[in-house]
Parts: sequence; C-alpha cells; structure tokens
Amino acid sequence: MCRVKEFDLSYDCLTGYAVRNRLRNLKKTDPEFWNELTAASVPEPTNDDQVFKEDNILGPETFFDDDCNLKCDTVIAGVTGLHLPKDVSLTADGNLASVA
Repeated sequence: MCRVKEFDLSYDCLTGYAVRNRLRNLKKTDPEFWNELTAASVPEPTNDDQVFKEDNILGPETFFDDDCNLKCDTVIAGVTGLHLPKDVSLTADGNLASVA
C-alpha cells in the first residue's frame, strides 16, 4: 500500500477525519505552506541567473517524426509479433508500412 508519513493513500484515509483535521489545522501548523496553498496565483519563478541545457542537444533531426495513420491495434500487433493485417507490412528495418 502506498503511504505518506502516517497516512495511507486510500480513499478512506484521504477523506477521513485525521486528514481533514490536519488540513484544518494547517493554517496554524505551517502558515507558509498554507499561504502558498491558498494564494490566488502562483508567482512565476525567476531563473535569470541559471543556465539550462537544451533538451534536444543534437537538433531537430533527432525528433521522432510519426506521420503514420495506422490504427493502434495494428501497431500493437506489430510490436507484440501478432498477425498483421493484409494491408500492413514490416520494412527491412522493422518499421510498419501501409501497402494499401
């Protein structure tokens, strides 16, 4: 069972008295978090002094370009090795291609 501190994450626990009581008292026990939780908007973080690596270092040619219109069942059959429909075949490099 998934747990966070003394609470399990079941519906009964999350809607029970102990959790609701803890939420009611949050304003007194953790006022900083309470203010963040009840704020009307979240302030935008300022990361001007931080440098981030780009997600795609090698450039746009490394993005997966999926322009196929194959049905999900067909793709699943190709991946799991099940029987493919007659209008679909495997290419030499293992990709699915429509032969319609």
